[in-house]
Amino acid sequence: SELHAYEVWAAMSKECILHGEVWMACTLADEAIKHAKDHGDRRMLRDLAITKARLARAEGRYAESIKSLKDVTAADDEQAAKIACLLAEAYQKKGQPSLADSALRDTLHAMQTAARESTAR
Repeated sequence: SELHAYEVWAAMSKECILHGEVWMACTLADEAIKHAKDHGDRRMLRDLAITKARLARAEGRYAESIKSLKDVTAADDEQAAKIACLLAEAYQKKGQPSLADSALRDTLHAMQTAARESTAR
């Protein structure tokens, strides 16, 4: 499998977050999103949605963090866990603890169901 430039930009965006380079992380993530859409790379788009939510959280924009994740309709276990944590934190910060609890509970239920179904096969 070949490596696409947008995959590198996505990884660089995550690294920029770790170093506090929020503007560069946003720029790289936005460009990676454009190219991932062109390539139809849904997994990368989910990963980039998580990155965008992390960036919004880093800037204290919790509503934007939630908005970044609203179109994610499928995720692997690792992505689901990250999304649940980001949503729970954002809802807590917005003073909506019941939605935070719901996000965590729903994610746990979905992951348990998926685990049961995979072992049943």
